[in-house]
Amino acid sequence: MPGWEVVGAEEAAMVQQVFDSGGVLMAHGFDSRRTRFFVREFEKACAETFRSSFCQAVSSGSAATRIALQSVGVGPGDEVITQAFNFISTVEAIREIGAVPVIVNCDRDLHIDLGEVRSSISPRTRAVVAVHMLGVPGPLTELNSLCREYGLLLIEDACEAVGAEYQGHSVGTLSGVGIFSFDHGKMVSTGEGGLVLTDSADVARLAKSLHDHGHAYDPGVSRNLDSQLAPGFNFRMSELQAAVGIAQLRKLPAMLEQNRARAQALMSGVAGGLRTRSYSSDARPTDDTVMLVDLVPSVQQAVIATLARFGLGTKNVPDALRWHFAGHWDKLLDTNQRGSLAATENFLGSSVAIPILLSKPVDFYGEVGSAIASAALRS
Repeated sequence: MPGWEVVGAEEAAMVQQVFDSGGVLMAHGFDSRRTRFFVREFEKACAETFRSSFCQAVSSGSAATRIALQSVGVGPGDEVITQAFNFISTVEAIREIGAVPVIVNCDRDLHIDLGEVRSSISPRTRAVVAVHMLGVPGPLTELNSLCREYGLLLIEDACEAVGAEYQGHSVGTLSGVGIFSFDHGKMVSTGEGGLVLTDSADVARLAKSLHDHGHAYDPGVSRNLDSQLAPGFNFRMSELQAAVGIAQLRKLPAMLEQNRARAQALMSGVAGGLRTRSYSSDARPTDDTVMLVDLVPSVQQAVIATLARFGLGTKNVPDALRWHFAGHWDKLLDTNQRGSLAATENFLGSSVAIPILLSKPVDFYGEVGSAIASAALRS
């Protein structure tokens, strides 16, 4: 979580500035009626915060996925490998552009399985979309090496990991192109919204065009007389969303630190008896979720019941797996693909994801952790 938790006076003040600066709510045009361009300001702030050469704000993380795929040259008939523990929009975006999703299992730490990626590569494979689920970076060193070996494009889906780092760099910036989501449940919330990050000027130019009806942004030419670079669509972010995003982005470092204190308290409480999700020492997650794994059914139910006693639910696992596990996506994937995902289903079926909320004090999470450990021993 917790961007929505800290929405307050700062966000309201930024929204008011949109109206004080002319009240134009659209990202482009109406230049004579405005004194500021908030989407442009938000893009610049994101580029500085995440140390990316180019950042293109768009209407959603789903739109960012589609634009990222198209911007690196993925098209109809190309195969795109992605993982079974995911969000449904990844596969939707692949299908939307006429490409073919190829789903592979996750490993026991719920990262994309490198061995299955390798064995799934075919002459039609064009790209890999690796998803940093629940704020934890995947094995980026190995993924980059594998993709270079086969001449594949690697897209980092960091929608659930805004603010996470790998080897000291922001996730989303360690491959050719990355994507963020800013919906209401993400670390930075603009209600809806997304971002395409890249260091490639060519990819950035195409992404900018694709998100705005194909505009070429010809220098020195008015918007009405601008030429078309590519077949695009309207995936623009609004000025209101960007204004909220600017305020949220300023809060991100503090949110990450507060997450870590609560996550550490929770993990200390459960230490010794239960296993938490593992990740590389090179990774620094967002810590907005603590995931317990390898639980037998009785312990899993005891954990969920204990969370409920403290007024907490779970975060997507297991409560929303219908939208986060490809085995359920019968409207998008054929039976053979969904039938090969037993390993991921087993890993997810023995896990519980616990949300970290900033509205709860650090000591609260220490108490939750101790109560979970006690309940696990009794079950």
